[in-house]
Amino acid sequence: MRRTRWKFGLLATIPLILGACTSMPPSLQGDYAEITPAQGSDPHWQGTDVRWGGVVVGSRLTDAGECAEIAQFPLDQFTYQPYRVFPGGDDGLHRGLLAKVSVGQIETAPRFLACPGRSTNSSISRLGTVVTVAGTLQSALVFEVRSQNCINTHRIEAIDAPDYSGTMHAADKNACFISLPTIRVTASREWREGPSQHFVSLR
Repeated sequence: MRRTRWKFGLLATIPLILGACTSMPPSLQGDYAEITPAQGSDPHWQGTDVRWGGVVVGSRLTDAGECAEIAQFPLDQFTYQPYRVFPGGDDGLHRGLLAKVSVGQIETAPRFLACPGRSTNSSISRLGTVVTVAGTLQSALVFEVRSQNCINTHRIEAIDAPDYSGTMHAADKNACFISLPTIRVTASREWREGPSQHFVSLR
């Protein structure tokens, strides 16, 4: 009897696994370096292919044109959709997939720039868009921001007052200089689906 239940449980999980695999965006599949935006500012990684995702929080004009500034979140291992970890439930930490999120909820997420490539979807420049992008790391770009933008205030409500405390920076009492790793985008996906109704325990 135990053996029958075990087989049924295994068979029941197969459609879920197959469904996750088939929902992977083909343009985002492949081997990419497992490095963080903080590491991406290091010139050592220039020319490396990466796959990152998050929420578009603004844009910046660069020599390469207008680049989307993205608050980075980890990616789901099956779909590559960004997600955020938050407290909840009986066993502590859970994760919810991002589809729409307020810019004021970004908090200290590290930032990076996604600059258009030949096949880049222009929608990744829209404020609040949840995206996954793949591309090649270029030289990190340095910008000066207000010193208070580099202090962890835990929650920034105003779009024009971003929190860069989670981004590589150097600051004094008068100014702050942030280093934004920059991707030349070769593939992207905008996530239009509504927020997931299921919470997956990380434990």
